[in-house]
Amino acid sequence: MDGSAQTRALELSKSTPPSPSPPSSPSSPSSPPSQPLPSYATFSRRYSTSPLSLKYVDLLKSTSRCTETLLPAPPSTRPLTVQFDFPSDWLQLDRMSGGLHFVDQRNGDKLYVLRASLPPGSSLVTVPVSWFARAIFDAEGGVARAGNAVEDPRAASSRVVEDGTESLPRRRVQLKYATVTSNGYRVERRGTAECYEVGGGEVQILMVGQKATAKEGERETAEKIVNSWRVEV
Repeated sequence: MDGSAQTRALELSKSTPPSPSPPSSPSSPSSPPSQPLPSYATFSRRYSTSPLSLKYVDLLKSTSRCTETLLPAPPSTRPLTVQFDFPSDWLQLDRMSGGLHFVDQRNGDKLYVLRASLPPGSSLVTVPVSWFARAIFDAEGGVARAGNAVEDPRAASSRVVEDGTESLPRRRVQLKYATVTSNGYRVERRGTAECYEVGGGEVQILMVGQKATAKEGERETAEKIVNSWRVEV
């Protein structure tokens, strides 16, 4: 060692360990899901885990409007904003899962917000109507996993909605199916699904399912719910 200041400084720089890098921050709980969207319909997931964003839309407070931001589904990186109206006394189910799922406790009518991936090369307008029943009632999908076993699902009819007010392709589908209770009792049901294509082959679906013997007022309620469904990107 020659004792010079320059030599000593060089020795110190070699012996001093590098400063540790700051720990990487954990992934946000609202990070987009890593798995691609399946072809069958799963529950759409909310971006936030906070309580739902609701407001009353009438003086009697009988109807609530839900406006929520949903997590994007790969390959998309943009969240979606959805909105729908529903009876204020319907019960929210599966709150901890982040999905949007409600039930009328008086008669068992249910509301589902779902998403699915269209078959390659198809669009919401061109996909066969039979695809909707297969996707919505798939045994691995959200509807089947959230309730009773589903039997004989089929799409009865559909129509493309073109009222000049929507920028996204939109299609309404009428469905027929049956559910089987734990004691083996079969219940014939009907569903109305309002579907939007949001790009990248993704479809956002709001479906209301009810008994085939639903009363006129109950059918009107289901119609109002699906009519209120809006999706924005």
